[in-house]
Formats: sequence, C-alpha cells, structure tokens
Amino acid sequence: MADQKRPPRVSVGIPVYNGERYLRDAIDAILGQTFEDIELVISDNASTDATEEICREYVASDPRVRYYRNIKNRGAARNFNRVFDVARGEYFKWAAVDDLISLDNIERCVEALEENPCAVLAYTLATHIDAAGEAFSSNGVLGPMGFRGDRVARFKQLLHRFSKDFGVSGPMILFGTYRRAALAQVRPMGAYFASDLVLLSELALIGDFVEVPDRLLSIRLHPGSSSWPDTWSYESIMEFYDPEVNGIASRTFQMRRYHIEFFNAVARSDLSVADKAGLFLFCTVPPLKRLQRKLHTTMRGRS
Repeated sequence: MADQKRPPRVSVGIPVYNGERYLRDAIDAILGQTFEDIELVISDNASTDATEEICREYVASDPRVRYYRNIKNRGAARNFNRVFDVARGEYFKWAAVDDLISLDNIERCVEALEENPCAVLAYTLATHIDAAGEAFSSNGVLGPMGFRGDRVARFKQLLHRFSKDFGVSGPMILFGTYRRAALAQVRPMGAYFASDLVLLSELALIGDFVEVPDRLLSIRLHPGSSSWPDTWSYESIMEFYDPEVNGIASRTFQMRRYHIEFFNAVARSDLSVADKAGLFLFCTVPPLKRLQRKLHTTMRGRS
C-alpha cells in the first residue's frame, strides 16, 4: 500500500460527471488492484447526483483516495487534464467511471513498462460489456496491435488503426498506463472532438506503445455513455468536451479541429524536416480522410 508521505508509484485518475450508477464498481476495481502502491484521484465536474457523497465515503475510508470538485461543469477535456495535473505517481492511468479493469490490470501494465524502457504507454486488450456488466462482444474489440520501433511508422500505424475502429482502439489505448514524464511532454487533452486521439498520436512520436495480450479492460457501452453513438450529435458531443462553446461557427470548428491538430502534433515534434514533410503528406490522404468520414458519418443527420 502507498506510503502517503511519499509519491505513489501509480496514480489513477477518474474524471466524473453524474457517475453514481457505476462509480462504486469502478472505484472498488481500482482500490482492489494487486498492485497496491497507488493513489486514486477523482475530479468531479459539479455532479448533481450522489457522486460527491460516494466519493467522500471513499476518501474517509481509504487514504489513497483524493477527491476534487469543480464549482461548475468544465467539460470532459479539462476534467481529464485536472486528474493528471494533480497526480503524483511515476506512472499514470486514466479510468472511465463506467468501465471496469481486472484486478491485475495495473500490475501487468507496470511490468510491461519496466521490461520495455523505451515504452511510454502499456495497454491491455479489452472486451465490451453492457449496462449490467455482461460481456456482449469480444469479436468487435480489436486484437493485438502493438506500436513499436520507428516513430514515423508508429504514427502511421496508430492513425491506420483509428481509421479502422476509432471507437474501440481509442479507448483501449487511452485507458492504458503511462509514464507520467512522457505524458507531460505532449499537449494536454483539448476541448475539441477526438482530442484524445490527437494526444495519443503525439505520444506515439515520443516512444513505443506496449500491448499486454490479455483482456484486462471492460469497456461499458450503454445509453448515456460518451461511447454510445446513438446519442451522439454535434451539440451533445461539444457539450461533453466543452459546455462553454457557443455558436454554430465555434461548434463546427471544434468538431473539425482534430484534423488540424494531427498536423500540429507532427509540427511540434523533433522529427527531421523530411520526416515531417512525409507525415504532413500522410495526414492529407487515407487513412486520416477515412477516419474523418467515419467520425462525421456517424453523426450525419443528428445535428
């Protein structure tokens, strides 16, 4: 168990808004990990349900839990960034309030990072669960990926994977375990659509991603979750990322900004001029165009 007088090895951050339905299950899975040298940081986006009460119960019962409450809903992107900003661990992990991780998830990911000094992120395979926690699709969850070696190749591999199934590969990788120092080198998650994919692409230009070949993450798909496409619209997605975005022009820009930010991720890197030019060209043709079509076709007619 973590000694509260020194930083823990691993910080886990849960950004939450009105998460009472699944919050206890998510917290119990984290605090019950076989890797005990952790802290759990929760940032509450001014929830109006029982989220605050539940969190304060855990703070009172386990010294590894820290709880922060925003005075208003600042949007998912800023809440994701906040749990990272206040984390103290050598390693860091985001956790979704409605997902579940196996009890050895963190231990296996830390082992993978320690065995691979060039890796900046370790993630596990995943399965889908429904609202009741029952697995309903493992075939739809991507199998082994792995992103290692040349930085240019990693960036291309990652965008190719997103273009095939961004709704599965994105969460599966995003909710891995990071070297905190590496994650601190990339731009924080932006308050725009698909900013998590941009963050991962920029991180791929820094180091390897290691895959733990077991399904140790359960991604919950249910009505009301951010991953449930039947509830998506341009307005609802921008409300999720940034409730303060107003006006059709602003929403439209923020919905499409991710395309520009893939270019910016390349521009900010220390790649050679030739490599940057090659990736700039890559970002103008498939698979990024394919990804753009998928993202916006999903919501066509819902705006």
